[in-house]
Amino acid sequence: TIFDANQAAEVFYGYNRERLTAMQIYDLNVLPKDEVLAELAKVRSGKQIHFFFRHRLADGDIRDVEVYAGEIRLRGRRLVISTIHDISEMRRLEKIKEDVERIVRHDLRFPLNAAINIPFILMEDDNLTPNQRRLLSLMAAAGRRMLVQINSSLEMHKIESGTYQLQPQACDPILQIGNAIDLMVLGMDLTPERFSIRDNTILSGKSLAGFETNPLLLDIVLLNLLQNAIEASGPDDTVGLDISTEGGSVLAVALSN
Repeated sequence: TIFDANQAAEVFYGYNRERLTAMQIYDLNVLPKDEVLAELAKVRSGKQIHFFFRHRLADGDIRDVEVYAGEIRLRGRRLVISTIHDISEMRRLEKIKEDVERIVRHDLRFPLNAAINIPFILMEDDNLTPNQRRLLSLMAAAGRRMLVQINSSLEMHKIESGTYQLQPQACDPILQIGNAIDLMVLGMDLTPERFSIRDNTILSGKSLAGFETNPLLLDIVLLNLLQNAIEASGPDDTVGLDISTEGGSVLAVALSN
């Protein structure tokens, strides 16, 4: 039962106070009654105080709302007090952003794949100088890094908005670390000696194939950490990578400069 409502609630929902206090919360919440009661039970048990719901207004409009709720005692009664924010416009803008990013990713992938593959085709010719081959490698590396960033942009947005759910895929993180270093060497025109792998983990051919994580996000993390380490180092300093595993399912990568 809605015990009381302030003036802001009257304005938002389109009902006067008398009408609101004659209603139950599941008259406003679009979830089925049993689901609404289950969510309220989380407040009383102290398990949750922050919710996202959809509420129906007097004119039939459905709005996205963010709710902060907590239990209080008033004149011997146990009540739930809720602060409700209308986030419909924020949700609309987030949807537009996702749509735009999806279009951009789709439209950029095809020409970017061409930009990555053409340098490798050109490098099959025997009449290239070493410097020309180096420049073509740099071009392909830059394209590969941009492709990784495009593919990961939506995942990053989900993380920032709190909606990300991990769907792990099998990968070989040792191989990914090696590829990330190769990409940094080419993309930033470095020598391989700028990176020191502890215990020759990669060079010894060890594999963690079957390790599960999000490969795209692992690439982003590795590339950013490697770039930060290089940019914060002197021109001749070495960046060290210490790689360790625990039970074949936990990977630790520590960078030092």
